Amino acid sequence: MDDEFREEVKRERKEKDKRIEPTHDSVMLDAYVLASDLESGDVGLMDKDTRRRARSLMVDYNLVRLRKSNMPDEVLGFIVKSLHFHTPYYFLLLFLLLPYKVAPYAMIPLVLCLIAFFYFDGCFLTIIEYRLMGNDINIIDPYVYWMGDVPTPDNRFYYTLGVTSVYFSLVGLLMMIRKWNKW
Repeated sequence: MDDEFREEVKRERKEKDKRIEPTHDSVMLDAYVLASDLESGDVGLMDKDTRRRARSLMVDYNLVRLRKSNMPDEVLGFIVKSLHFHTPYYFLLLFLLLPYKVAPYAMIPLVLCLIAFFYFDGCFLTIIEYRLMGNDINIIDPYVYWMGDVPTPDNRFYYTLGVTSVYFSLVGLLMMIRKWNKW
């Protein structure tokens, strides 16, 4: 009975989430319209609607690119979610293993991701994962459960900020220790 219920919920979510799938041409048209609106001054770069449109454009562009691989959506979603979860750990290894003078440059992609997170008011990779897999499991959820809380959109946002703060503090501490110890 439980499996039947889960399948019913999955079907309902897919029906609810059915939308016209993006194509290369539709994404390019959306990008052109957004750029035209920005250029004409009809919208501002920091307007909530503009940021939402930019996030949607980023999601659609990446979905089109990913789907060109002809892999099933579930496999693509798994790959994106896996890379999304593991990338901070890979960068932590870079901070430890790269020469001291090069290691700070590894912060650039992470800072750009943080800026994108704030600009888009959330993570566009999470939306890509949801659109590919259809489940509402976020990469921050293990940390939320670990702290004895329940994942909600607000909790996920604040836990992301907390985990990110701890991460950047740890990286800063590692870089100071490396400088002092000539490591």
